[in-house]
Amino acid sequence: MVRKSRLWDIPRIVRSFVLSRNGVVGVVPHAGSLTPGLIAAASALPIPSPRRQPYISRRGRTFGLALATPRRESDQLDLSWLLVREENGSGANDHASGPSDETRVVTYLVEAVCKGAGERGIVSVFARLPEECRYLEVFREFGFTVVAREPTYYRFETSIPEPIALSDLRRQEKHDAWAIQQLYRACTPAAVQFAENLTSRTWEPHVRRFPLFGGEPESDSFVLDGENGIDAWLRVDRETDDQNRLSIMVKPGTSRVVPALVDFALEYLSNYNPRPVAITVRDYEKGIRDALEESGFEARYARFLMVRHLGIRFKSMAKASALGRVPN
Repeated sequence: MVRKSRLWDIPRIVRSFVLSRNGVVGVVPHAGSLTPGLIAAASALPIPSPRRQPYISRRGRTFGLALATPRRESDQLDLSWLLVREENGSGANDHASGPSDETRVVTYLVEAVCKGAGERGIVSVFARLPEECRYLEVFREFGFTVVAREPTYYRFETSIPEPIALSDLRRQEKHDAWAIQQLYRACTPAAVQFAENLTSRTWEPHVRRFPLFGGEPESDSFVLDGENGIDAWLRVDRETDDQNRLSIMVKPGTSRVVPALVDFALEYLSNYNPRPVAITVRDYEKGIRDALEESGFEARYARFLMVRHLGIRFKSMAKASALGRVPN
């Protein structure tokens, strides 16, 4: 059984995923400043929250919780996290959990998220699973395919020498989104572009929403101008938990600027509380990965970005009267 969480589910959510988080299995691991239980409990309140939808499922003493969150593309959805655990207590009519109960709970939750997404007109559902996750096959059975393998690198030492000045580096402006989309197209394999189906909207500057309920972190974006457009893009996320995050994209053949971009970001972050810095890249971004290792970053773990396409995105059709117009 699976359903959207409601007000009366809050005590169980808090008991299972806030007060006691021992034994929690992160099928799709959570990342953020607040615990999943608090986010799910807040989302279950009778307040309209179109951006986040928690689902719960239970079989025997196995309890599962999942959260669906819209992406920057309005017709795409992230399965932000999916967690399961065995509850300590049970009711008089409950049966003991069997070895397959956890798998069934995961299956029910993935099915419910995809069904709910389809009902809302969502085109694609994304999820990031650890490469050692034993439920990869469950996702494949529901039509999810691997887009890319994404290693995450950490640097715990934040002190840096005098950074190299980048005279053409500037803060991103809203009109840069289209040029950043062209940069993405230049440095991303065609198969990945097709799977992600991104538009320039993805690269618009982040606006922080609902910071107290796990909203987007404080973020600043920068671009490096080149002779023919933008050569590099950098985003610095000032997280509210125990780490900061960087995102970097560079034009092929210009990975030599990555160390300078990293130094700039570290100096920028030195104005705030010092925390370890994390950055997630992809296997095909070898130039960035090599530059990160030269800058003192270490690979800590990797995840598979997976996607299931539920439909096809159609562009708005032009009016018939416009199609027949002939320029003077």
